[in-house]
Amino acid sequence: MVKLLRKYNKWLVAGFGSFLLVTWLVSGSGTFGGDPSKRVVATLAGRKIQAIDMLRAEQEFRALKDYVPGVMTMRVGIENGAHWMLLSEQASAAGMVGDKGDGETWFDQLVQQEAQYAVLGNPQYRGIAEYILNNPQMMSQFTQQTQQRLTMMKDRARGPLQPDQFRLALAKLRGVLRMVEMFQHAPRLSDVRMIDAVSKFSTRVSFDAVVIPAEKAMSAEAPADSVLAELFEKYKNVKKGTGEMGFGYQLPKRVKAEWMTLNKAAIAAAVVLDPVEVSKHWQQNREKFKGEFAAERANVETALRQAKVEATFAEADRIVRARVRSASRGLETAGGVKKLPADWEARRPKMEDIARSLVEEITTMKLPLPEVQVKAADHVAIEEFKTLGPIAFAQFRVGTHSGTIEEFLGQTYELSRSNALGLQVGIPFEQPLVDSEGNRYYMAVLDAKLESPAESLEKVKEQVAADAKRLAWFEKLKAEAPTYQLLSVTDGLEAVAKMFATPAPAGSLAGTPPTDLTIDRRVVVSKQQGDQAYPQYDTQELRDALEAQVNVLGLTTKVTPENLALRTLTVPLPTRLGLAVIQITGHEPLSVEVMRTASLAAANGMMTREVREQLRDKVELNPFEFETLKQNMAFVDLDRVEPKKEQPAADPAKTGTEGSTPATDGAAPKG
Repeated sequence: MVKLLRKYNKWLVAGFGSFLLVTWLVSGSGTFGGDPSKRVVATLAGRKIQAIDMLRAEQEFRALKDYVPGVMTMRVGIENGAHWMLLSEQASAAGMVGDKGDGETWFDQLVQQEAQYAVLGNPQYRGIAEYILNNPQMMSQFTQQTQQRLTMMKDRARGPLQPDQFRLALAKLRGVLRMVEMFQHAPRLSDVRMIDAVSKFSTRVSFDAVVIPAEKAMSAEAPADSVLAELFEKYKNVKKGTGEMGFGYQLPKRVKAEWMTLNKAAIAAAVVLDPVEVSKHWQQNREKFKGEFAAERANVETALRQAKVEATFAEADRIVRARVRSASRGLETAGGVKKLPADWEARRPKMEDIARSLVEEITTMKLPLPEVQVKAADHVAIEEFKTLGPIAFAQFRVGTHSGTIEEFLGQTYELSRSNALGLQVGIPFEQPLVDSEGNRYYMAVLDAKLESPAESLEKVKEQVAADAKRLAWFEKLKAEAPTYQLLSVTDGLEAVAKMFATPAPAGSLAGTPPTDLTIDRRVVVSKQQGDQAYPQYDTQELRDALEAQVNVLGLTTKVTPENLALRTLTVPLPTRLGLAVIQITGHEPLSVEVMRTASLAAANGMMTREVREQLRDKVELNPFEFETLKQNMAFVDLDRVEPKKEQPAADPAKTGTEGSTPATDGAAPKG
């Protein structure tokens, strides 16, 4: 046979080549497929962006976000890989990006910046962050911890990037920060603006205060339906917590989902061990189990049971993966996302069916039927998953990506437009989420909705009714403000705090006193800055009221018992739906000495803060926002361009031209 092949090898090669040629002529070059990495996924100022370029930008973004999350999110506010690509492109075009060595030599400065954001971004330090940042001894501890973390993470954080690629990504980030800082430091303050700016932060008022929550003035009257309808219409397009009084009925990102739980303890309890196998395992592992069999038996059984559980988990992973891939095999893929056919709901692998398959197919043991939960009747807000039982504690880990159940669901393609995890609606996720107890959760997102207004009042009626009651109580509290102001003048803030004390809870010991409202002492605010230790008083309305009262009192007037009435005022706090009863205890006006000692760094800091405040209030003015960059750089994500809708043929009777089509047919598709 070998001699025959050698003799006629040229004929065989020619024949096979002819076969390939005929195949190509019949079916075209598409039979062999193209390189998916070269697929054009976007355009940038007319230039084509291939999938490999977008993937590299996404990899750089993920690696840097894992490495320095504070700088990436809090300092620059980079949203995704595409945003990162546009920023780095712009910084490179401006000549601000160096070579890979530029990123390597930046390490010490990067540590300093990341340490600052580690403090600012930690809720534990809310209210004292400014104090920590201005305390060199305390900051040195954070800097040292950050340096150790970044040094250890240097290799792990880069993910699929090679070392030189990661260094180049750091150089790009340094260039982006140069660009952002140049923009923020570009303005200059005139002498008049400088005096005004220093005055806003150096003119200070100190006071004692107590806040009466609106709930303390509650009444039993239920709000009328007309009030609910009016409140809903006013705030239905507002995100919760951002409205005039914190009201907002825009529904958050939400999903329908189902998941299957493999309970580790239940599986371990169902494992049946062969006594002979237990004895054999003890004899073969005497170095590990040094005692006699009777003493070591429990340890041997625990080890064998754990091994059985791990083997069961491994087999479950294999079965789930096989089921999902078998069902989705053959589905068309575009941009890493599978296109689901119209009948997919009937065909999709359901968790209940997968659970039964595990029971039937797992050979390591007799598996108890896994529990399956389905949340498909209505959409559930992603943040509510942290209250849905054990799955609230589940964590995901995919490559370099890891996080909570809320972060996992937020990465659903239909919500994030990112396929970094490969999670999309309708396709069960192949990898399990795992909690601290070792339980495993296989999840499928059945539907997903972005933030959007509630379809009707009924969807959020309970929340609207609660807000309407609090609003009525707040109005009642404001109307009674003079009463509480007079009480604080005659009997002190302590009398107000006792007036609204909370009774001791049921079951408390006899004689347990009620809990008074808290009196906040020595709160210090300036004309434009609140006291970080007391965020409840950080409103411009309160600061303006204090300044007006100080002017009435007199800038040089000393604090005495005789002028207590002039030093006492009440200020509504709409965002907190409460009434602040305040007694001014001191006033520090701007002095010539403060102006003379104000440094250039202080002026630059004030100027930068002013720029940031303007950009925060008017996002459209920020040239580095993702939407602004996309518009300015003519960036079009082709995977997200909506297809042009087909327009019906025009009515000849109306247009006068048979077969003509509306002018909108030629309109450009939305990006």
